[in-house]
This record gives sequence, C-alpha cells and structure tokens, in this order.
Amino acid sequence: MASLFNSVSFHDFVLMGYKHQCAVTRRVIRYRNYMNLEAAHIWPRSHDGLYLPCNGIALCRDMHWAFDKGMFTIDDDYKIRVHPDIDSDYLRQYDKKTLFLPEDSFFQPSRENLRYHQRNIYGLFKTAGSLTRATRII
Repeated sequence: MASLFNSVSFHDFVLMGYKHQCAVTRRVIRYRNYMNLEAAHIWPRSHDGLYLPCNGIALCRDMHWAFDKGMFTIDDDYKIRVHPDIDSDYLRQYDKKTLFLPEDSFFQPSRENLRYHQRNIYGLFKTAGSLTRATRII
C-alpha cells in the first residue's frame, strides 16, 4: 500500500483525515487556498518513514517545527507530552491534552510510528545546543 502514496497524496490525505485542523491546537489560519497547516511525519522521512496516512499528523507550522525538533511527542494514549526541559508557556498549555484524532482509523497515527517518535525524536532539540534558548522566546 505504501507505493500508492507520495508527498502530495500524503499531504492531502492527512489534512483531510484531520478535517483541515491542527491536531494539537485545533486551529488553522486560512486565506482562500492558503493555510498554515502541514502534514507532519511522525516517523520522519529522513529516518525512512513512509508516506502513509498513519504516519502523519496535521499540524500548524509552529507545532510541526516543535514536533520535528522533539520538543513534544505523543504517547500511546494519544496524549501530548511536552519535554520537561521546554520552558514555553505556549507549548506547556497542551501538555497532557488529548490529540485531536481522525474519526476513521485509517488516518489515525499508528502506535508503531508514535513509539518511533518517542524513542528517536523526542528530546532531539537538546543535542542542538542553541535551540534550547530559542524555545524560551515562544
């Protein structure tokens, strides 16, 4: 099935599954055909993650950036877990909140992909040094 999806179809299916809302904030900024919503990979493409909808989450751009840096992850119960080293009231307000999930299980994040993010991406920002200070600005 993975061969049926590419970057464009992945984007379209993920956003459709999440009803064009950020899975964390449930908000989106729209102007005509433009929006600040992106299809984020849970298991990153750079780590050989697939273009399957169960490997995607609709996130607004700032949440996508924070998720990719490992500033937060999603546990097996679909709860948002902000890293304890993050000093950001903006991110902290979502800590332990339940992720907005698609109704159809086909679009929901797979636990395997979530576990990959938990083990390999969560906390990654700590290895970048200068990013720690930047999180306090948000």
